[in-house]
Amino acid sequence: MSLWTAEPRRIPGGVQLHWRRDGQPATLAEWVIALRDEPQARAALSQTLAQTPYKAFFWESLPLARATAQRPARQDVLDAERLALVGPDLQPFAAQLKAQPSASVVRFENLSGDALLVVPAPLTTHDAYPHLAAFTRLAPAAQQDVLWAEVGRAAAPFLAQEAPRWLSTAGLGVSWLHVRLDTRPKYYRSLELRRWPQS
Repeated sequence: MSLWTAEPRRIPGGVQLHWRRDGQPATLAEWVIALRDEPQARAALSQTLAQTPYKAFFWESLPLARATAQRPARQDVLDAERLALVGPDLQPFAAQLKAQPSASVVRFENLSGDALLVVPAPLTTHDAYPHLAAFTRLAPAAQQDVLWAEVGRAAAPFLAQEAPRWLSTAGLGVSWLHVRLDTRPKYYRSLELRRWPQS
């Protein structure tokens, strides 16, 4: 089993996470597969995000595609002061969660069909779920593990495809955590990560 760590680098408005496996820079494909398959990689992601100095943040990955699979794995974590002010609202996802009452995490397409969403069920106080910062600090560790494993399973197939998918969390529109795999960078703040093709 590999040891996964993040090297944080300061950027304007946030930090950039560069992922390492056993001390060596990891590719995007290696990181996604580890997210799917390796509990330590998932724990490292949750712990790293929980320790960021922001009350709330946007999390944005390098887009997933065949062209980026061998690029270094990185994400931007951007301070989101407005997001820190929102309260949890389960209602937008109530039907999907009700349809799978025994699941701690569900995956489904959004209404327009241009994004896959991975959404946690309320297993503890709702204060754990309005955004990713709250989730990594307050949600049960076992549920965090399940969520990241599901994100890895959802993301892995896109590493072999020509068309990119943008992996992120936002939350200003719907204040219940949902990890997004979008066909376009609809909510990305990072101009560099929005670009396609990646230079």
